[in-house]
Amino acid sequence: MHFNQILAKISTTIESNKLPGVLAHQIMQPYYSNAKNFTIPTNPLAKKSAVLILVFKKEDEPYVLFIERPENTGVHSGQISFPGGKVEPSDINYIDTALRETEEEVGIQRSEIEVLGSMSKVFVAASNFIIYPIVGYMQQPPNYITNVEVKRVLEVPLAYLQQAKIEEKPIKSGIGIVLQAPYITIEDKILWGATAMITSELIHITR
Repeated sequence: MHFNQILAKISTTIESNKLPGVLAHQIMQPYYSNAKNFTIPTNPLAKKSAVLILVFKKEDEPYVLFIERPENTGVHSGQISFPGGKVEPSDINYIDTALRETEEEVGIQRSEIEVLGSMSKVFVAASNFIIYPIVGYMQQPPNYITNVEVKRVLEVPLAYLQQAKIEEKPIKSGIGIVLQAPYITIEDKILWGATAMITSELIHITR
């Protein structure tokens, strides 16, 4: 599917309020061995955060931006994630949070990004955060200026994500709990946890 067709499909799904949500999240949701597809109730007092799912055109194909976090940076040390972070009091809304964090972490100016809307939120019990995923796009590959919160940038073809084999293995979370975790491999790293759950919804609505 061509780049503009992908954008249209994402936009139509968001605007029609027909996001798959939990059904897509559960495909990649880590679980205790006896509790597959059990959704942890959202803590209403959880902190709020937002991430940017940036879809951009490269060689006329849709790519998705991920980042690798450095080691020893909290519960998400060394993990693959989307640019993003916690909501600050000065942020107008979750879109503002996602764009601000993206600019801070990888240097992409908010004026370069067109926003399509929001996908389904995800609660992360390990860090007690609710993540609001914002989808944006660019008609060309970004230029990056990364900060200390980012070890490297990963540009991944959407087609690869759509076709990637889902595997499982025990993984220790950032708070030391071992979970059975579905994952896919991106270059030499694994994509799992909340970022994989969000990616699963993106795959679901663009496949």
